[in-house]
Amino acid sequence: MVTFKGLNCINMPQYIISMIICFFGITNCSAQITFQKQFSQPDSASSFETFDAKQTPDGGYVLAGLASDGFTSTYHPFLVKLNCKGEKVWQRFFGNSQTAGNIFPKVIITKDSDYVMINNIGAYSNYNGLAIRLDESGNIIWQKTLNLSSGNDIISDIKETKDGHFIITGASKNTPDVSLTKLNSDGTLIWNKTFGNNGEYDEGSAIIETNDGGYLISGRYISMLTFNAFLLKTDSSGSMQWLKCYGDTNQHMWGFDIKELNNGDIIMVGSTTLLKPSYSSYSDNFIMRLKSDGDTLWTKIFYGSPDYFESASSVEVDDNGNFIIGIATASYPTSGFVPNKHAIIKFSSSGNLLMAKTYNSGSSHYTRISKANDKGYLLCGFSNNYSYVIGFQTLLMKLDENLSSGCFETDQTSNTIVQTKPFKITQPLPVLGNAGSVLNNTASWTTTFYDSTLCSTYPILKGDFVFTSTCIGLPSLFTSDSTGIISWHWDFGEIGSGDTSILMNPSYTYSSTGTYTVTLIVSNGCESDTIKKAITIVAPSAQLSLGDDKEICVGTSITIGTNINSNYYAWNTSASTPNITVSQAGTYILTIDITPCGLYSDTIEISTINCDTIISQPTCMPYLPNAFSPNGDDKNETFRILFPAGQLDLEFLKIEIYNRWGNQVFTSTNLNQGWDGRHQGKDQNIDTYYYFVRYRCGKETRTIKGDLLLIR
Repeated sequence: MVTFKGLNCINMPQYIISMIICFFGITNCSAQITFQKQFSQPDSASSFETFDAKQTPDGGYVLAGLASDGFTSTYHPFLVKLNCKGEKVWQRFFGNSQTAGNIFPKVIITKDSDYVMINNIGAYSNYNGLAIRLDESGNIIWQKTLNLSSGNDIISDIKETKDGHFIITGASKNTPDVSLTKLNSDGTLIWNKTFGNNGEYDEGSAIIETNDGGYLISGRYISMLTFNAFLLKTDSSGSMQWLKCYGDTNQHMWGFDIKELNNGDIIMVGSTTLLKPSYSSYSDNFIMRLKSDGDTLWTKIFYGSPDYFESASSVEVDDNGNFIIGIATASYPTSGFVPNKHAIIKFSSSGNLLMAKTYNSGSSHYTRISKANDKGYLLCGFSNNYSYVIGFQTLLMKLDENLSSGCFETDQTSNTIVQTKPFKITQPLPVLGNAGSVLNNTASWTTTFYDSTLCSTYPILKGDFVFTSTCIGLPSLFTSDSTGIISWHWDFGEIGSGDTSILMNPSYTYSSTGTYTVTLIVSNGCESDTIKKAITIVAPSAQLSLGDDKEICVGTSITIGTNINSNYYAWNTSASTPNITVSQAGTYILTIDITPCGLYSDTIEISTINCDTIISQPTCMPYLPNAFSPNGDDKNETFRILFPAGQLDLEFLKIEIYNRWGNQVFTSTNLNQGWDGRHQGKDQNIDTYYYFVRYRCGKETRTIKGDLLLIR
């Protein structure tokens, strides 16, 4: 079985308490990789703010955000690649920007493992979108400015489509409309479309490609005299199919993230003031489950106690269909002047609260979660709570599948309040637009950053496996362990047979005997371990066979079984001997233990016929049994030919019997003389023999040939 050992919780002076928790509460330091890390620039006045993080196929991480140029209002979009332990691999910094209104940097990993980042460049109220594609090594493939209007453009989310292109949403124009932009894989513009109210503020925040090949956008949209959360559905060409807004008059709602479930249902999360006096009040979180047409199935509003402002920023769906929601919150018990913190809330598929956790004590912002490769999660944002510096530092957490990071986390389930309140739905008719261009961009910047570790668990990977059955013709079963492992690669050592598997517990049937080296490579997404074992495939010491199915005459019996030596015989008749004598029709099954391969079974069907009836039938066809047993029990002692009675023109001529090597063991021209199983005075072996019978029917001479089984 795969096992793990080893624990690394790095000590920093201000984190002695978390060290004690990590060492003495060791069950929280699981076999999955977990950590909390900070990333900062050398200048303590400079900010290093991450807004999105994803785990890469090689087990590392990629971060997208903004880094400030000293203690100024100038920021630079960045993309950073880390290894599986959160250590820097490479960094890329780009043009100038500000953070005000630029809170949606995102990064995605393409089907061919490239990275595409979106950000915004420019100044507040005068932004343009920035889209950059890099390869795995950080080399820039293309870098584009998205000039979607003559005014202020902000892009907020990006996804790769099934056809390898990119869809982007955001807000376009000075009094913005929701934008929907499609780029080619090379970064060139395919089309840009807008949807909104004239002179109002409408904004797209999240976008997905739906199961039917269309697109779905969420965000905020002016309806019922104020901001509503909305869903806008289009087809694959960007033509609107429907628009629905959710909220109430004089209240605020904003949809920040959406997911489509396998059955077509939609999950949307965001912020709302529906439980508060007006749109200017502190917001609460909401989660909605909707049908594919945007009609609601259930809605929940939830918040921490004590209740301040909070916003659900991102949502993931786990393997059990539960919803994992990342939340930026100032609620829940805390100390300090700025109580902002990260939180994760877990709901069941039917909207029941399962778990709530906060992850730091304050001064932390812009929570976003994403799935990790090992069924755990990434949580990112930025904070200055732990460093006591002016600038913000990136805070990156790797959580296990139980949402634990190893330190600075508090269960807040009992402090989380969930209420149900219906939303009003409107279906406004937007004004449509179509404009925009994409320009090449080459701006860059240079800096560096450092990391520090709050706590970490990096299990030492130690692989092993067990196997059963090493006999030819039987599947060999190989068993590994799933704890902390995310990939398996087996090579069963039989050259040229396609003998590989990526299953956790595969089976393989070898085609020939011999000794084979089985190789297993396991990985936890960070490190790998290789295990080799030699196994020997052998043949059983004998082959069990009860022979062909048999017919016997009613009132007679036959002995069936085996002469293989074994310490275990089991018939389906409950007999436990090598051979049994049967006189009834039926299915007879024998199971024996054949060294060294274990249990083998074989089946034989016995049927009965009324031989007297056959003899009395007027036909020109003799009857020959297919087995006899010359064992001295006075039953079936001889092999005899039976001719129909009363047919005068039927004349027996001759019978000849041969063994399997072609030697004649019996011959006779006397119909009444049968073979007693002997030749030249010696008993013949249990085996299959072959007969030839010649007879005359009227004027026609005929020959019958067949085989018979001699049983003792």
